[in-house]
Amino acid sequence: MGIFSGEREGIFITEHDIQDAIRIELSKSGGLCFRCNAGEFWQGSQVYSPALGRDILIDIRRIAGFPKGFSDLLYLSPHGKVAFIEVKKPGGAVRPDQIKFIERMRSMGYAAGIAHSVEEAKGLVESL
Repeated sequence: MGIFSGEREGIFITEHDIQDAIRIELSKSGGLCFRCNAGEFWQGSQVYSPALGRDILIDIRRIAGFPKGFSDLLYLSPHGKVAFIEVKKPGGAVRPDQIKFIERMRSMGYAAGIAHSVEEAKGLVESL
């Protein structure tokens, strides 16, 4: 079992950890790998609030990312090819909108799939 396959030395590896490891590894090939945020979220300046005893956001604004179902990672090969990678931790469920997006990208001729590890992501982009 690789480092990004679940629990390691009592520390649970998150989906975000797997995404970061994939981005680092795929970037070594000379390509670019971007994290894609889907759905809506808030962005602003982080400041400490003494009244609340924690950091808060001020000057916030609503951001609409990619549509729901869009893959977690977008890989651009050094040869002009594109791959869409949905990252899941072991046992993580794939939502219907994610499956639909992957199927749509494949129907258009792009590499698209699900990766639970760096090795699976590398396998997905090897044919590019």
